Amino acid sequence: LNINNSFCFYDDVLIEDSDWYKNYFIGDEFDWLSKLKDSQLLLERLGVKKLSETVILELDFKDGEERFENEKTKILRDRINLYMRILQDQGQDFLIDLKACLEKIEIISFEKLMVKASINEDSLKITSQAKDVDSFFDKQSNELYLVRPISTNFINIFKPILHILLPTVSDSELIQLAALCDQISGKSIDTGSQYLSELGLKPSKFNIESIDDIDLTSP
Repeated sequence: LNINNSFCFYDDVLIEDSDWYKNYFIGDEFDWLSKLKDSQLLLERLGVKKLSETVILELDFKDGEERFENEKTKILRDRINLYMRILQDQGQDFLIDLKACLEKIEIISFEKLMVKASINEDSLKITSQAKDVDSFFDKQSNELYLVRPISTNFINIFKPILHILLPTVSDSELIQLAALCDQISGKSIDTGSQYLSELGLKPSKFNIESIDDIDLTSP
């Protein structure tokens, strides 16, 4: 069954696992999403893919003066080790990607951003209407776009980054991780480190000293 209670072939649907990605398809009837969340393991064995694994986000429109937000960029780069403490349970491969991202990221603001979502599977070819967004992370260029006026918090920075780098992690868990990263972004490095220690989050068990020393092309 799809989410509209209609019968369908298993290769004509995706597993509905992310409201964040689903919200890019506002107005769609979602005949291509499976209702059977409780049967996710069975669907995966049949080869049904998750929504979060198949959606491609693309910046469709940007308007206004381009401004580099150097202050926010510096805050991220200065606190990389603290973010890695928060996110170390996601594994070493992710931490390598995160460190590479934050060391080189540029944060740029505009007056307006619009994003399209698309799915290009064998039997599913779907493109959403362009949607207004507050932020967008372009993994290929490693640029994070924000809409002015810019919020004082970092939620709109970490939500797109974490959704792109951790597509299989649930929305609820990503929100909690983004919220904790936001809290650390508003603290000094020493105060943030003490705060994480009080939460029981020890320094990362992975030794990733310099991203330049790691071969990112290796499997």
